[in-house]
Amino acid sequence: MSERFRTDNILTDELGKAVDIIMRHLPLSPSATSLPLVVWCGQYALPDSAYSISSRYFISTYAQWDLAADDAVNAAWL
Repeated sequence: MSERFRTDNILTDELGKAVDIIMRHLPLSPSATSLPLVVWCGQYALPDSAYSISSRYFISTYAQWDLAADDAVNAAWL
């Protein structure tokens, strides 16, 4: 299990574009334990509100590594 991590997240309706980006960049990760997570949120309608952001997919990418010396390279990759 990696001891250090960083994450970035997006909401999107364009799964194909997001997967293309992940497939291009994941092999370039400086750590073999970095990984993406794709969650289908379903289709739903929210009433108008101050916070009405929604999408069908939540995507989170996790950079994971062990050594503090690798912080900068992993953060830059993410």
